[in-house]
Amino acid sequence: MKLYTRLSKINFLKNRYAAKFFFVAVFGLLIPIVVLLYFVIYLKRHLAPLDLFLVALLIVLLIAVVLFFLFKALFLPVIKGASALVEYETTLKMPALPADFTDEPGIILKNIQSLVQTNQRLLADKKELCDVLTTDLRDQTLNTEHLLETINKTTTNGEVKNLSVLAMQSVQQQINFVNTYVEILAQEEIINKQPIKVRKVNVQELLEEVKLKRKAALEEKNIQLTFSLKYVRIRLKVSNTLFLQALGYLVDNAIKHAPENSKIEITTEKHRGRLVLQIRDYGIGFNARQAEKIFSKFQTVEAEEAYSPITGVYLAGQIIDRFGGSIVAESDGLNQGAKFIIELKLQR
Repeated sequence: MKLYTRLSKINFLKNRYAAKFFFVAVFGLLIPIVVLLYFVIYLKRHLAPLDLFLVALLIVLLIAVVLFFLFKALFLPVIKGASALVEYETTLKMPALPADFTDEPGIILKNIQSLVQTNQRLLADKKELCDVLTTDLRDQTLNTEHLLETINKTTTNGEVKNLSVLAMQSVQQQINFVNTYVEILAQEEIINKQPIKVRKVNVQELLEEVKLKRKAALEEKNIQLTFSLKYVRIRLKVSNTLFLQALGYLVDNAIKHAPENSKIEITTEKHRGRLVLQIRDYGIGFNARQAEKIFSKFQTVEAEEAYSPITGVYLAGQIIDRFGGSIVAESDGLNQGAKFIIELKLQR
């Protein structure tokens, strides 16, 4: 970024990116044109027309080459900012972008650095919250539960005993909530840290591994997990570990809601340069209103809504979002089954 840095020290150029290009273009053209005029005016008598044409052509080519490298040097701040974002997205490596330039790319670099630092602070706060929930709050809740158990065992008052039982049930629900939330925070941290890159993916192998790990659960309800894969080996920008994890969550959710002696179908196809993977069960399904909150971190299931997705559905959504893809849940209504549709961009 030496050229960009030097031009940024000139007062009438430092705040205008376009002016830097104009300045480089003028001087990049001016000197070669002067040389070309010299050849035309002073040497035309000494050179044959063809020689003069070849010299002029060579000078024009040199102008093009020089301008190419000069313009490329001016684009380095933009390239550096884009590379820093990609690297942070894949590895969470903190960039060290300059923040003292005042033109448009300089402002972009400054904002990128500021946003990344803010995100890092949020991740640190999340980790601190996870530690607090894991230790302090959980320990206090467990102490309350033990105190209620002592009251229940020692009291002879029936009303107090009943109230202590209700209180213990409430505390147990709080403990379960804390454990679930801590697990979500831990999984989110893993999702954010897992490197994402373009790679060859064998969808058939991933699904076979998902099926093998859930063999007992499938046999318990006599559910058939079938594949209809039009495309098996493809290139995607993913993490195989996370993709396997997301597929496992969605299959677990389908097993939970599928009735006994039924089937779960997984299909793949291509549509407009994207892989479309669909997981379908023939279970209880859900209504349109509930579809909007299927991927919420925490859900409040109303009485008429029998469909209660597992926590892994939320995490699957986070994983697919990390891949830059999309995931939607669809159902024709209660007792009509459900399907989850994943779309990921195919890579070359």
